[in-house]
Amino acid sequence: MTKRFAMSLAVLTLATAANAADQAPAPAPAAPEPAPVAEMQRAGPGLAVSSTIKTVTAVVTALDVPTRMITIKTSKGQELTFKVAPEVQRLNEIAVGDKIFMKYEQGLMLQVQPEGAKQEPSAVTAGADKAGAEHAPGGSAFVEVQGTVTVKTVNMKTRVVTVQGEQGRVYAVKAAPELKIEKLKPGSKLFAVYQESVAIDVEKAAKKPPAAKAAK
Repeated sequence: MTKRFAMSLAVLTLATAANAADQAPAPAPAAPEPAPVAEMQRAGPGLAVSSTIKTVTAVVTALDVPTRMITIKTSKGQELTFKVAPEVQRLNEIAVGDKIFMKYEQGLMLQVQPEGAKQEPSAVTAGADKAGAEHAPGGSAFVEVQGTVTVKTVNMKTRVVTVQGEQGRVYAVKAAPELKIEKLKPGSKLFAVYQESVAIDVEKAAKKPPAAKAAK
């Protein structure tokens, strides 16, 4: 479980929403050629998509409600401690031993824009939902970001394409073999739609039956 997953749990919202002005692909480390964050598959003429689904299971191993500090241990044995943001309510209903299930999805669509086409304006849609009082604590959140990105470099050998968002941030994707990227060049425009969502459920630990009193 990465810290990104942990923060999604902590705020029940997506980190991308805060910086969504120019986010199409997910951020990559600053470098001459960032590591690709997704492999794009052909979905039609001039259209490529990618999708990622990850599931994480963890168990609450420690919780301090007054300080809002929680420690969880993943199914792979990794232990993480972090502070739960104020946006998360009903923290007092979570207890040590409870299981946390998280489903994390990312999707990216890139479409080649004809030369001289009108540039699509950036747009962000985000939302969140939480479990009702009759259910165990949990919730979901999503964000969709769309806009125009500009091709910076095309590496035909590695098939990595770097693009730049409107605010100057650089991202990278890898083109699958069936994608014809020969026509892409620095300055080419792509319409991008990036989606991210997370759903979280909490399963309460089974209560132990009270110890039997010893007979006198």
